Amino acid sequence: GNEIEALICNDWPLPGLGTRPIGFGICPSSGLVLQSPTLEPADLATYYQNTATYINPGRAGKPREAKVRGLTRLLQITEQCLGKIPERVFQGGCSDGYTLHRFKEAGANYVTGVDPCDSAHSVAKELYGIETEIGTLEDYSRATADIDLLLLTHVLEHLYEPVDVLRNCSKLQKEGAWALIEVPLLERPELFPPGWLALEHLNYFTEETLLETITLGGYEPIYVGKYFTVDIYPVITVVAQKKTGCSLFQS
Repeated sequence: GNEIEALICNDWPLPGLGTRPIGFGICPSSGLVLQSPTLEPADLATYYQNTATYINPGRAGKPREAKVRGLTRLLQITEQCLGKIPERVFQGGCSDGYTLHRFKEAGANYVTGVDPCDSAHSVAKELYGIETEIGTLEDYSRATADIDLLLLTHVLEHLYEPVDVLRNCSKLQKEGAWALIEVPLLERPELFPPGWLALEHLNYFTEETLLETITLGGYEPIYVGKYFTVDIYPVITVVAQKKTGCSLFQS
């Protein structure tokens, strides 16, 4: 319920939505930098469906080289922290299925995910043979409690309520299961590209605010890595474990 301290606000012309005020501010209590004012969820969903694309247009569905290298890095981190590639992997915001494909190649025997884009669902099936679901992570409620590894790579920055989503995601997992999380890092702004403040990105995490978000979401961070030159902007990668002995998720 804290008022957001405004930093900047401008009118943005948005395809299919007209001109809307988009601003950025900071939460005084947590220090989290976030988009405010922002689009209503229904308008942002329309933007994802009709305008935004994450399925590698112009490359016949092939990922860019930075993504290929990034997945190699994430697989190495997973093996180093967990000692193996887990058997059952679920990804929120699974896009075209490439990440799940790489985890399956590395040894996972069950991979699936959810993404709001119809075309991404089709690419995942046609290009990689991976079945995904069309929908949002916020609305996903299949509480199977059998997911060994939750993948949230470049997802939390897109969410209105990342703590609530993490708490809901934890219901997909047993105590002691794992989450692999990566987001853009609000550090060393001289490395930010033009357009770093993006319409799709609702949250801008420092190491401190990301770890607080993950902890409030019911996970215990056990590995943190900050990378400044592996992509077009700095990123932070966290491996976390679902807390044990916690009553937060008991019905």
